[in-house]
Order: sequence, then C-alpha cells, then structure tokens
Amino acid sequence: KILTTVSSGPFSNKHVWLPGVNDPTPEYICLSSRFYPFFCNAIGATDGTHINCNPSAEDWHAARNRK
Repeated sequence: KILTTVSSGPFSNKHVWLPGVNDPTPEYICLSSRFYPFFCNAIGATDGTHINCNPSAEDWHAARNRK
C-alpha cells in the first residue's frame, strides 16, 4: 500500500524526481573512493528516505521502521 502511494498520483508528481536515461553519474560519486565502487553506474537512489505512516493494527508488522 505504501509503495503504491509513494510511486503514483499526486505524491509522486510533486516529490519524486527521476533522472534521465542519459544523465551522467554525479561527480561527487564518480570522484569518491567511498561511493564510486558501489554506485559507478547508478542513475538514482531512494536511500535516506523515511515515510511516516499510520497503518491499521493488522498491517502494522509490514510497516515497521526498517533500514
């Protein structure tokens, strides 16, 4: 339910920006020995995103905070 809400409709149109297919990997990733080995061909990421939700008691287990 959460993925559908975040990836469609008004929320996605307002808050989600997807890079273009031909957009290069940002310099701060390419020039970093810390990031480059893992993200050398990355076109985007959602890391660090935290979405608050208030699930029903029966759906709580699927929406617990995870890393």
